[in-house]
Amino acid sequence: MDVQVSVLGDAFSYGVILLEMFTGKSPIDNMFKDGRSLHEYVAAAWPERLMEIADPLLFLEEEEEIRNNREESPIVHERSRSGINAREQIRESLLLIIQIGLSCSNPSPRDRMTMKDVGNKLHVVRDLIL
Repeated sequence: MDVQVSVLGDAFSYGVILLEMFTGKSPIDNMFKDGRSLHEYVAAAWPERLMEIADPLLFLEEEEEIRNNREESPIVHERSRSGINAREQIRESLLLIIQIGLSCSNPSPRDRMTMKDVGNKLHVVRDLIL
């Protein structure tokens, strides 16, 4: 068997890891039998239904903050420095990260994002969060 190792394979693995981390699903989950894949599952939901497939554990801290703010005052509405609420900030960050994951895990190696571009996009996400 002649198998070539390449950075495109690294990008694929990185993309799958991102999709796993942010959906809470494994590529070997029972739901991906019969030829379905994690990539297809996420691609079918992106971007409109992204929040439906996101791992709910990602939002535990934010939900706790919302509950605490409601107890203090029903009109308190925390905003980030950029002027968007925490949930919208999470959604925007998640959109960018999932887009990276989908691009990296593209079945066609030539259509995958390069790791240099991944680094640049992750800097954008970091700047959005900070």
